Order: sequence, then C-alpha cells, then structure tokens
Amino acid sequence: SLGNTYLALGNRAQERQTAVSRQGRLPWRCDWGTAPPQEAQTFYQQAAETYGKAASGAAARSHIAARLNQLDALLALRSAPPWEDWHTLEQRVANADNRFDIYARIKLAQQGACLAQSGGELQTTLEPVLALLAPLPAMAAELGDPIALSQAYGSLGGLYELLSQELTPPGSIATNRWHTEALTLTQQALYAAQPSVLPDIAYPWQWQLARLHQAQGETDLAIRSYRQAVTTLRSVRNNLLPIDSEVQFSFRDNVEPVYRELVDLLLRPDDPSPEALREAIGLLD
Repeated sequence: SLGNTYLALGNRAQERQTAVSRQGRLPWRCDWGTAPPQEAQTFYQQAAETYGKAASGAAARSHIAARLNQLDALLALRSAPPWEDWHTLEQRVANADNRFDIYARIKLAQQGACLAQSGGELQTTLEPVLALLAPLPAMAAELGDPIALSQAYGSLGGLYELLSQELTPPGSIATNRWHTEALTLTQQALYAAQPSVLPDIAYPWQWQLARLHQAQGETDLAIRSYRQAVTTLRSVRNNLLPIDSEVQFSFRDNVEPVYRELVDLLLRPDDPSPEALREAIGLLD
C-alpha cells in the first residue's frame, strides 16, 4: 500500500508538471521520449524500493503483485528496460487458475509491450508478449469467469491494435490481419462484458472498437461506438459522485479522450450540422 501511494504521488507530480495529451493515443502505446520531472522520479524510486521490500519474503500471490507493481515504477522512471525481471515474472505467472492469475498475465503483457517499444524490431520483440496473452481467452473461458474473459479478449485486441498501427503502411489497415483480429477480439470482449451489466469493463472495449472503425475509415460506425461508450460512461460516472475527488480527477483524465475524440469526428466535416454542433457542445460540457 505504501508503494502504491508513492506511485500515485509520482503520477500526480508527472501530470502536474508535464502537459500530457491522451487524445488519439493507443492504450498499449508507451512513450520513451521524455524522462519524468525530478519530483516524480523521486516518488517512483521510493515506490520501486518499497515494492522490493514488500516482495521480500511475501507469499506467492503478494510477491507477484509487488513485483508487477515494482515493474510499473521502473517503467515510469524510464530506466534501462528490465527484461530479466520481466522474464522471471513470466515464469511465475505461467499458469492461470483464477482471475488474479489472468490479471497478472495481462499486466505483465502490458509491461512487456512497453519494454518492446523502447528499441529493436517491434514485432520480434513482442513475440513473448503475444505468447503470454494468446492463451488467456481459453483459460478464462475454462474458469467460467466472464469478467476475466472480457479482459482477456479486450487486452489481446488492444495489443493487435498497436501492431496494426505500428506495422501497417498508411491506407492498408483495412486489409491488415492485425486489424481484423483486433476487431474480432474487441467485439468478443464487448459481448462478454455486456455494457448494461458491467459498464466499467465494457466502455474501454466500446472505445477500442470506435478507434478501430475510425482507423478503417468507417466514420459512421466509429461515431456510433463512441456514442455507446459515452452512454456507458454515464452510469460509471454516477458511481463516482460520492468518491474522493482525487479518484474523480484521475477518472476524468483517463476518459476525457473518449469525449474529445468523438467531438473531433463530429466536427470533422467542413460544415458540421447544427445537430452535430449541439452534441459537441454537450460532450465538452
């Protein structure tokens, strides 16, 4: 918990001192270009050290959780990629017997994807990450856990989305196998989540589906998926009203791109309709 607090303080210092635009940025994309401000670096270093102490002598599940969080702190520092640490954890999460194991593998895959983007040939470097994620839908289905199943499908779709953007020449995304797989997996994730039942899990997949349609040039389908994500977000936002303001601001920062990306599509025509203008104003409000 102390490590989590240091990490949160580091993130807050980073947000306060660095203008970060998340609009149009893929969730699985990692920026290695800029080191965090000194205040944030201090907190991230304290987080990494504290997680190391927590992992020492901890039971198996707590040890894995602490080491995964420690990797988050090291990645936030933009230090030398700790691939050895990653591969050590890869062996620790080889099996997936419950939701914790599924989530641990997804988190480790996200960290591996970030490391892969620090240098080298992306598709080759991502091979162990793909190998880690690919079996998860089947594992989650065997567990009979719809939440884990949705996260497994959606996360794999998110990684394919990154590959389709990074490895596809402009104008040929529609025929790219990564893009096709990303669409199929995201639709499966959304079906498993059921927006009316699990809105906090469903809206990222509606958002992901909207981006995939937009990348394919299907503007109408993209707008429809963005609108569905905004509708789903209403119920999630209502649940946040009694929660601490820090959580609300964090939530706002993370979901603001959904609204801004939809506004961008609505206002893209040279002469937007009065209805589109009214909707855009409402979304920004």
